[in-house]
Amino acid sequence: MVIKKNYNEIRVDVLMVLCHILDDFEAFRSSEDIKNFNFDYTLVEDISRNGSKLLCGQVNAFCKRNKNVLDIINEYMGFAYFMNDAFDLGSHTFRGEVNYFYNYLVAHRDSLDSIISLLEKMQKLGILKICCDDSVDFKTEKNSICIRFSGNDSLNYFENMKAVPNSTVDRVSYITTGSKYKIRVSLGGFPIITVNDLLFDSSLLPDSIDPHSLFDEIMKLGTAVQDDNQKLISYVDAATVITELTLKYYDLKKIFDARERENPENREALRNLLSEFLKVVERFSEINSSYGKSIVEGSENLTDELLEEDLIYTLNNRPENSGNVYNG
Repeated sequence: MVIKKNYNEIRVDVLMVLCHILDDFEAFRSSEDIKNFNFDYTLVEDISRNGSKLLCGQVNAFCKRNKNVLDIINEYMGFAYFMNDAFDLGSHTFRGEVNYFYNYLVAHRDSLDSIISLLEKMQKLGILKICCDDSVDFKTEKNSICIRFSGNDSLNYFENMKAVPNSTVDRVSYITTGSKYKIRVSLGGFPIITVNDLLFDSSLLPDSIDPHSLFDEIMKLGTAVQDDNQKLISYVDAATVITELTLKYYDLKKIFDARERENPENREALRNLLSEFLKVVERFSEINSSYGKSIVEGSENLTDELLEEDLIYTLNNRPENSGNVYNG
């Protein structure tokens, strides 16, 4: 299997450096110094420690020609770290994501100050990486977290979050009605932010992405849909049993159909009983469907799609489900 390289993801500190060396980067990346210089790790570390100060031999010539770029890189993250994250020491070329974001910054040069301010806020929050993808629509994502903090590996944070009803009692589900970003906070790793672009104001980012604080904020959202949760649970629980009864009907029919030749005297009675059984189940289904319609009409949060989605989820996660997938 070939894994496609994601050129839209970059470290925030590397992107910050690109912002500050934007005018010099084209000459830097296409220079003979970069194409031909033998960047071994010892020299890279030496340049990182000394910057554009006087060094010996070939390194000295490289540093003098690229003084401005090296000084800026060392100021923001250190030359060794920058080269490790941005440069392929084997091929002597900058990585695809660096070139992608360089071209993005050139195209939005007029907004460079605003982009720098945004990156500074991300760094303050402790965000390690940024993914820029203009095709992502955060409003189509449905997220959920376990109501026990320790039950989560990570959580997603957006602007304008809103809880949505769900029939899983140990989880809170939520969406965004519109957001410029998604911050994925891993409870055991570094935060990553996904954005459609880098052109929004930094004030739209939260002041903190402390996992406990974000968890508490999302949990509070759930109180607004508690009544709808109970109605949804009632509908889904009944629909699950009705679905199981329908499946049992077909199981029984298959068994009794196979017995007909052995017990012909019971054929008619069994057929009648099965028919009555199916009619009762169908009547239950009609009553529950009517209930589902009434709770959808009486709520701003419940929809027909949500009822069906939660029913399918519940059916597919039954302990007795032996790997069969229910699609509705």
